[in-house]
Amino acid sequence: MSLKIGEPAPQFDVTSSDGRRLRLADFAGKKNVVVYFYPADFTPVCTAEACGFRDMYADLQSHDTEVIGVSVDDEESHKAFARKHAVPFPLVTDRDRSLAHAFGAGGNFIDQLRGKTGRVTYVIGKDGRIHGVFDSAREEPAMTSDTAVGTEDHLVRAGVRRAGKRLVPLLVLLYFVNYLDRVNIGFAGPNGMNAELGLSATLFGIAAGVFFIGYLLLEVPSNLLLHRFGARRWIARILVSWGIVATIMAFTPNATVLIVLRFLLGVAEAGFLPGIIYYLSQWFPREERAKAVSWFMIGIPLSVVFGGPLSAGC
Repeated sequence: MSLKIGEPAPQFDVTSSDGRRLRLADFAGKKNVVVYFYPADFTPVCTAEACGFRDMYADLQSHDTEVIGVSVDDEESHKAFARKHAVPFPLVTDRDRSLAHAFGAGGNFIDQLRGKTGRVTYVIGKDGRIHGVFDSAREEPAMTSDTAVGTEDHLVRAGVRRAGKRLVPLLVLLYFVNYLDRVNIGFAGPNGMNAELGLSATLFGIAAGVFFIGYLLLEVPSNLLLHRFGARRWIARILVSWGIVATIMAFTPNATVLIVLRFLLGVAEAGFLPGIIYYLSQWFPREERAKAVSWFMIGIPLSVVFGGPLSAGC
């Protein structure tokens, strides 16, 4: 039977696949510990779960919380899994499922027949007691950074203020430029660009609209890749590729090149907005998330107000 909230967590002394010795006693009074059991490496659901913890890991670490993944897979499998998905937290082999049984995470009858564990996550507080249990098989509420570290702690509030000061202004600037890239052609066209490039009304319309073809085609794949590689890496990729294409557009010689570059710009920017919304969800608890998103969206009216003069070269 699975442990209940308030019960003392079983003591453990294990070694992770990267050689770290992990003892619950060493975390007492210092860190919360999230121990999540999963059936196997590389399965779609378990990969998604690991990537979710990976994307929350920096947030959890800043709030004195360690994450430990446990499955029956051997060390080589764990190492390959960690390399492929950039997993920063330790993975532990529980070949005989002794640790899973100590927590009551042995899984259902089918899991036991297959020699696997269930998908259960335990949040252990600094006092060594269970503060949360999340059983994926029973479709209980998802494990988030909110549930691991709470939302009332003064450290969380301080972290939110710090994230707001450091992240939001930069993200507003990025969205300002992002939205400006979409609409600046509407300002530049009648202010000399159409004449210089020999654009007819039809070609101008194609150049303006082809951006959204690339954007729509790759928005969903982009977000799937963001989930796989992590928000930090994938958003950086978006910014670099988008910056390269935007720079090349300054040297556009004719209508054909303009249309191709507008399409590539849509491809490069695909996933930026939902990626940032996901990124903000990792830094701000539910109570603060809407405020952070609303500040981020200020980039839209700013791009409209200042976009005309900038795009027209005034």
